[in-house]
Amino acid sequence: MNHRPYNVLVVASNNKALHNLLKNSKKLQEEVILIAASSLNDAVQTIESSEIDAVIVDINIGSTSLIEFNYQHPQLPILLAGDLSTELSVDELIHEGMYDFLDVANLPLTSVVTSIKLCVSRYAAQGIAHTWHHPILHKLKSMEHIFSITSQKEDSTSTQIHKMLEASCELFGEQFCFIYRLINDQFAVDFQHATTEQKPLISLPIQEKLNYLAINSPNPIHFTYQQLNEHFSEAQLEQVTKSYMGCRIIVQEKVYGVLCLFSNTPRVIPYTGIDISFLKILAEWTGTLLSRQLIIDQLQYSETHDALTGLLKRYSFLDQLKRCFARSLLSNNYSFALIIIDINNFKDINEQFGHTAGDALLKQVTTRLQANTRPKDTVGRFASDEFIVIVEDADHQQAEQCCMRIHSAFTEPFEIENTKRNVTCAIGFAISHEHQTEHNLLNAAESMQVKTQ
Repeated sequence: MNHRPYNVLVVASNNKALHNLLKNSKKLQEEVILIAASSLNDAVQTIESSEIDAVIVDINIGSTSLIEFNYQHPQLPILLAGDLSTELSVDELIHEGMYDFLDVANLPLTSVVTSIKLCVSRYAAQGIAHTWHHPILHKLKSMEHIFSITSQKEDSTSTQIHKMLEASCELFGEQFCFIYRLINDQFAVDFQHATTEQKPLISLPIQEKLNYLAINSPNPIHFTYQQLNEHFSEAQLEQVTKSYMGCRIIVQEKVYGVLCLFSNTPRVIPYTGIDISFLKILAEWTGTLLSRQLIIDQLQYSETHDALTGLLKRYSFLDQLKRCFARSLLSNNYSFALIIIDINNFKDINEQFGHTAGDALLKQVTTRLQANTRPKDTVGRFASDEFIVIVEDADHQQAEQCCMRIHSAFTEPFEIENTKRNVTCAIGFAISHEHQTEHNLLNAAESMQVKTQ
């Protein structure tokens, strides 16, 4: 029994040779029936409604679209049609054996038919499962897995990034995947994953130089051991990576750092154009994740901190006070002081000079309070003209000394409307172990307030 003619979709695009092939398709109908498709989307619709045995695609259709199409229809053999003598956008896919190539411009019709039949029969003999073992399709499947990681809302941003780095090591066959953050022209490791217990040296000049190259390039950079060997000595390479690929990360339209992968052993498989394209996508995803987390952090910060001064808001400060007070009740070795500062006649300043001048004064007060307290102490804005400080690990004497420093800070004039003016305040404090509740502690500090002169 003779086999029915093969139904072959032809996505011709602007390929003149393919259009000529379609015009002459009547001569082939005993063995091959050619069906025209204007685009890959058009081809998808035809595949869903008809029995298709193979697809011929204009080689200039674009590698990304082509790989996605192949991924969606692994049961169909695909032949790329074009001219290998010209520069091709997907020649790498052909050279790696992912697709059969049909030199439709030069082959006679009988040879075209033979090529189609050979492709379909070989594909049938290999089986559909064989296609998933192809490196590029495996990478595409890995990318789909990584994308699913970045879509898992139940995971924190940090967890998503760590999972992505782990999957990236497997995807590219590298030992290490790092995210370096650029801070004041220096690189610091933000995230990292290693597939080996051997720790890499991450602060060597070579690594820094490669990271700078990645930062300053709009596209990913990549070096095999042979390429690195052209720029660095053997002694230098013994201490550092034997392969490297990196891409800069953009967060909120600013350069954040670099996503890079490297190994301490020479890479066996060379980097491909697909590797570089996928690395750029991963860097973009990383930038999106970090941007999203930055927005979340900014929102959380605005909920807990005063917009004008950057200090803790009243309710956030009270939460901190409760934690400190609970700790003081549990430990006899821990006590803290609570200091309350009121700006005298602040309402008069607002009325005389305006709210802009009042806001400027509050910022100056904030700066002086922070300068006269320690980093571990907590300064908050308790009301419009009222500030409050938790002085950690303080007894009565240490609390008095802190109050004296604050008092001294107010003896210097403040700048209001381009003039120097004296501003006074009322200061009071209380010690945690002298009171039973944080409410009593607050009342005691307020009742102890004394106006500065």
